[in-house]
Amino acid sequence: MWQRFAQLSFDSLAKVLFVLLIILLGSWLWKPLASLYYQQQAGTQLMQVLPVGENDYGGFACLHPMIEDYEQREALKVALAHLHKAQEISPNASHSYYLLGKTLCLLGDYESAIEAFERFAQFRPKNPLGYLEMGFALLQSCPPNGKCADGLNTYDAWRTGGIKAEDFIVMGQYARSKMDFEGAIF
Repeated sequence: MWQRFAQLSFDSLAKVLFVLLIILLGSWLWKPLASLYYQQQAGTQLMQVLPVGENDYGGFACLHPMIEDYEQREALKVALAHLHKAQEISPNASHSYYLLGKTLCLLGDYESAIEAFERFAQFRPKNPLGYLEMGFALLQSCPPNGKCADGLNTYDAWRTGGIKAEDFIVMGQYARSKMDFEGAIF
């Protein structure tokens, strides 16, 4: 009898501990997972406007002209809503700031995009993609050379990200191969 009671107690205790473990893991992981879900939803909307892979702008949203098509702008607005929800849930999710900057560039809000890329760079200072996009946003926001009155400029953004002029040779060669000589020069 005693062995049966001890066995029942151990089984019950194991089940309770398992449930507590699941609850603890769930409470610890729900924010990052929910944030990732909203980032993925935003990325899906963004891919409708700026497809992944070969395109005329090297995949850089801030090189792309502002989107004027109504349906594409609506998709970008949906992406913005998802990104704001992701940041609300997990404000330290760095990738949401990168996606936010790209989305804002496509909507033509370059000043806000620069802020998003600066925030991304705070979280990921060694990731050159944020600095590249920030430099392109500065070029769009402060033509002709990307030097704004507040001291930000394209050259410093790229230099901080470890980006050199030679890194653009590949982009120029790609544009040249498509006979896009204006793009190859830029």
